[in-house]
Amino acid sequence: MTVRETVEFPIRETTFGLKHSRIGINPLVSEYSRDITFLSHSTIGRKTPLMIDGCGGYPINCYLLKKAGRTFVRLEDSVSEHLLDLDFQKTYVRGRG
Repeated sequence: MTVRETVEFPIRETTFGLKHSRIGINPLVSEYSRDITFLSHSTIGRKTPLMIDGCGGYPINCYLLKKAGRTFVRLEDSVSEHLLDLDFQKTYVRGRG
């Protein structure tokens, strides 16, 4: 049995939203493939992969950052950090070791 989970949420104080999806790729060790889909004005945008979740689920802290007319969301969890550029729909990864 494959586990599939999807959560879609708006980014407060913006016209953006995100959809986080994860699919179980190894049920023996609770390992998940993850991706993020950008949403803008309720339109589905680019989909990019996130680092693999090898912990089996955990909270993801989300921080809204606005700088020089640009809008970013920083995702921080127990295995990685991602910086999402909402204006240009790009994902930057900073792994944890």
